[in-house]
Amino acid sequence: MATGTYYDTNYDNLYNQIPAKQVHASYYGKTFSMLGTCETLTATGLDAGSTFYMFRPPKGSRWNGVCELWTDDLTTSVTCSVGIVGTTAKFMALVSHAAAALTRADVSAIDAVGYEFDGLTDVIVTTAGATCLTAKTVTCMMQVILA
Repeated sequence: MATGTYYDTNYDNLYNQIPAKQVHASYYGKTFSMLGTCETLTATGLDAGSTFYMFRPPKGSRWNGVCELWTDDLTTSVTCSVGIVGTTAKFMALVSHAAAALTRADVSAIDAVGYEFDGLTDVIVTTAGATCLTAKTVTCMMQVILA
């Protein structure tokens, strides 16, 4: 399988439609409410450099520094990062996922704390290093503050 772009089912249902179904951040809660977003995809024959579009935080929300990435064993030399288009490691730097792993954002992403989403920016997981030859699961969760 070639390097590709993949969309989570919920992402596809919400944002790859015309018009996109978007909800303003004010509908999620009160000031400083936390929103935990978790989407799961299955990667089959995933080449290095593939991108998963995971979710799109609501307009006006800000990242609070909490980001976690869970994966199955993605095979030797496969690494994953969490970011946005143009800055693939904004929220989490490339981390090895050769074994089943839970990875949390670390100090490398401290400059991104407080990053404000515009309602059009997608959170992506990007692979690098090597090809993952079997079906595996990639799950990303991040929290944002809604003001």
